[in-house]
Amino acid sequence: MKAAVLIFHKNVDRYPVEWVEQCISSIRNQTFQDFNVIELDYGGTGRQVYAGSQFLNLRLPDHAQALNYLLASSRHDKYDCSFNVNIDDFYELNRFERQIEYIKQGYDIISSNFHNVDQNGNIVSSMDMASKDMEQEAIMNNNIIAHPVVCFSSRFTGELISSEIPRDDFELWKRCYNDRKYKFTILPDYLLHYRSHNHKVS
Repeated sequence: MKAAVLIFHKNVDRYPVEWVEQCISSIRNQTFQDFNVIELDYGGTGRQVYAGSQFLNLRLPDHAQALNYLLASSRHDKYDCSFNVNIDDFYELNRFERQIEYIKQGYDIISSNFHNVDQNGNIVSSMDMASKDMEQEAIMNNNIIAHPVVCFSSRFTGELISSEIPRDDFELWKRCYNDRKYKFTILPDYLLHYRSHNHKVS
């Protein structure tokens, strides 16, 4: 199983150093270690945060185009799956291991439950999304797929649309539900620590 970890950022220095370090540590110490990190600075500043990553430095208009670019790159390089990473959040150390299990079972989009954490990383609430029906929630205009913890299979070719920001990920999932091409799941594990702060886009 060949896996890519996708890290992308535009102005990473706006985040406290300890946030970035906590994220990087949660990736380096995963129980599943057979992965390569592809890091993109889409602001073109040349700032690399993950030592040893395959580093790309180019200007792209927004995060939607950045993720589209990385997913296309990972498919081109024949990775079996790609883990999305948000540099301001952090992850349980068995995240990759748990999601790989479902890639092997034929799933294409794998999310999980998550904890909301404050700026110090302390849990303030826990979000149980696995018990909900994704398509029914979408009909009610609720997005329950946590994009910072999504794992994509190599079969996934959907793209985010810049004009749909800040609902870009939700609109993508809805298109995928409608065309029935992909197999979704939300794991009951709490694999993401989602940090609340003023720079969040969606």
